[in-house]
Amino acid sequence: MSVLIKDINTQELLGDPGYNGENIYSILRKNGIKPTIRLPNHLSSKKAKTKRQQNVACQQTKGYQAWRNKNKYGRRELVENIFLRFKGSFGSQFLSRDNDNMNNKMTIKCQLLNKMFEIY
Repeated sequence: MSVLIKDINTQELLGDPGYNGENIYSILRKNGIKPTIRLPNHLSSKKAKTKRQQNVACQQTKGYQAWRNKNKYGRRELVENIFLRFKGSFGSQFLSRDNDNMNNKMTIKCQLLNKMFEIY
């Protein structure tokens, strides 16, 4: 994963429970990225030593909605909608296997999607 975020300048990662793990939290923290990751319902808070365990304890004591509001987790739904629109408009596969061609096509598709958002 660290290869994927090497050249990305971001402050926060919004993720679903599939990204919830101490290793992901550790990589993100090491790179100065705040993890805002939904926690699975089955986790136990035990002795909340790590930030992830503290999030589990917070969610278990105050409830999911309080955690969701505190972390503005609803922003993730906006991101999901953008990807849904992108894939619905352009598909989810590349016809070319050449990296330069894929980069060019992705750039064009993103610019087109941005124009579509400007129109609406």
